[in-house]
Amino acid sequence: MDAEMARLYLSREEESLEGAVHRELRVTGSDLIIRVTSENSSVLHSSVSSLLSQLSTVVTALRFFVPEFFKPHQE
Repeated sequence: MDAEMARLYLSREEESLEGAVHRELRVTGSDLIIRVTSENSSVLHSSVSSLLSQLSTVVTALRFFVPEFFKPHQE
């Protein structure tokens, strides 16, 4: 569920990339798989930096707002 929520949030940003960067987001089980490609290395660097910042925001939000019963049990 967390991976799908992150995918939905990060998918909104794909529209602003205007074809300079291709971002593929998919969920497999509980994993979010991200693939970012571009022919321009400086654009790719900028896009990956932005993506990591957005991903950090998602992780922080999930830690604080996802109810305890959705979190995996740790043994």
